[in-house]
Amino acid sequence: MQHPSPNNFLSWSAGWQSSQLEPYFIDVQNRFSITGTPSRDGQHYLDEFGANKLREALHGVGFMDDDRIERPRARTMGIPKVAAHDGVRWSTANTMLADALDSSNFHLSLGCEVREILFEQGRAIGVRYTHQGVSQTVTLNSGGRVVLAAGAFNSPRILLNSGVGPGKSINNPGVGRGISDHSITSIKYIFPSNSGIQSFSYNPPSQEAIDQYINHRSGPLTQFGPTIAAFIKSGDENDGDFDVEVFVNAAKNENEMDAYFILMKPDCSSADLTLGSGGDTVDMHGSVHLNCPNDVARLQSAIDIVTNALNQVGGTREDQNWHADNMNHWAGSCKLGSCVDATTLLVHGTENVAVVDASILPGQIWGHPALTLKAIALKAADIVGGQLQS
Repeated sequence: MQHPSPNNFLSWSAGWQSSQLEPYFIDVQNRFSITGTPSRDGQHYLDEFGANKLREALHGVGFMDDDRIERPRARTMGIPKVAAHDGVRWSTANTMLADALDSSNFHLSLGCEVREILFEQGRAIGVRYTHQGVSQTVTLNSGGRVVLAAGAFNSPRILLNSGVGPGKSINNPGVGRGISDHSITSIKYIFPSNSGIQSFSYNPPSQEAIDQYINHRSGPLTQFGPTIAAFIKSGDENDGDFDVEVFVNAAKNENEMDAYFILMKPDCSSADLTLGSGGDTVDMHGSVHLNCPNDVARLQSAIDIVTNALNQVGGTREDQNWHADNMNHWAGSCKLGSCVDATTLLVHGTENVAVVDASILPGQIWGHPALTLKAIALKAADIVGGQLQS
């Protein structure tokens, strides 16, 4: 869970600046247990499985420890914060869904796939979906809203299937345009046999680790995700923001480390979506990864900094080649302003269809997007809820 820099939101629409989102960030932090030590005993596990070696190396090149790593700054490092408590991961579902299920005006239908929104002159009148292979339709009442929260691929897919998009019967040039992702790559480093880097297996874990988790909700199996993260700024700017996050997980093999590098601030890497055959999928046109020299240079600079630091503590880079892959932090396929109205979240060209998921992000989040997406969801709930009450 990372709180992005206020600079992240300078180009966002009015009403979506950092100061206007801050109350929602605070609300999320009050609803979720956010901690670097999710184990019930309050201990941090798996430091000796690679994290300590990266910490030692980065100390040697001037990086500083930071206990407030949930607000990342360049040239700092620390234990990542996650949403968990007493050894159990907290998701939006297990934190908030129970309250919704207790509501008399909420109905949850599982195993359904939304196929299209039915329109009459720009107004949604119903939704067609399939359940167990059977097509069914639900009809909206006169004041109803369709709220899409299907994600950066499926929200535009549903809109395009429904005739909303570039050149469609409801012309909206922003649908499916400009989807992006954080680019990730990994580099393996080999260390001498006396490096102190131990190995840990999640698949399968040891019986001791299993017993410790089952009986005490503690131990290494509570320590999910990266064990340490550091933040790197390329170039000469010194504004405290960062371009690249580097992290390690628990080492799979002794005396080895896989360092992962994520480009958090892509400048020019995005793609467009169109409907695939039959409307079941979307096709991507363009490259979401390292589509210009600047994006490549930022990742390469971070790799060089970490490689130099690890060389000084005995690490040797195994391979000089690297390529970027999906981080699956997809965003921006129906952006605020160009695709949805930033004040109402209604899709341009429609009267009562809103999008409230990562599709609406105008650009990538400079950090892990979980905290921001939860905050945006709460703001969206206020916006849509206010419309239904008016």
